[in-house]
Amino acid sequence: MTPPRLTKMNLFSLEELLKNVRIIGSPAQQHQPTSANPHEGLFELMAFANASNWDKGGSTRQSIDQITKNIVHVYSSGALGLQVTPEYVITAKHALHRGQKHYVENQAGQKYKVKGIWASKYQDIAIARIERSSEYQGPARIHLGKPNRKGTKVILHYQEKDAAITQLQGEITNTRHDTRTAKDIYHSQFMVDIPTKPGYSGSPVCNTYGELLGFVSTGCNSLPPSSCSDIQEAVRIINTMAGEAFYGRNARP
Repeated sequence: MTPPRLTKMNLFSLEELLKNVRIIGSPAQQHQPTSANPHEGLFELMAFANASNWDKGGSTRQSIDQITKNIVHVYSSGALGLQVTPEYVITAKHALHRGQKHYVENQAGQKYKVKGIWASKYQDIAIARIERSSEYQGPARIHLGKPNRKGTKVILHYQEKDAAITQLQGEITNTRHDTRTAKDIYHSQFMVDIPTKPGYSGSPVCNTYGELLGFVSTGCNSLPPSSCSDIQEAVRIINTMAGEAFYGRNARP
């Protein structure tokens, strides 16, 4: 089954969204209040997912720098992720195994416990809620509402443990690659010509304008090297999370 295409982000059109994301962990655990407003972190995440690429101003260089500064390490799997708000990290789904305690470490060496996980059925991508961080460096732009194109120049961010972040440059070679694994079928993975290996999982990929395109999926079952999950799937998950929080699991428009 091919997942429905989401052409407009609408928090009130939840029926199809709820079919395409599975929730890991209890809602009570996922939505514990962190301030006077129990949904403050989720509102920040929704703003990240639905904001215009350019409405925050700033230069391409600043946007790329914010991606670089917000890269985190996912403990227990050796993968990377991107902190997109003070309470949420996007990473590869296979980096967050069921039944394990997970932590992320930011560029300042601070560790934060993962408190909830939302994962896609159709791509190797997940969103983790962490303990609220005061070291978050500000939001990156995302490639919102536009399909990735073959030949687009890209920058892949990678960091070995205790080493400096490396920016690898290449381009998109394929915009749709469906792969059947032992448990799932992953749809619309886009491919890049940058050689990757286990340990690159969850690395953010952006274009030369500093817009976030997706995340590396290397290491996930039988997915080939250099495959990436699209940022649009992360936006789909975020809108589903909003529906779960405000309307309940069985909510209808």
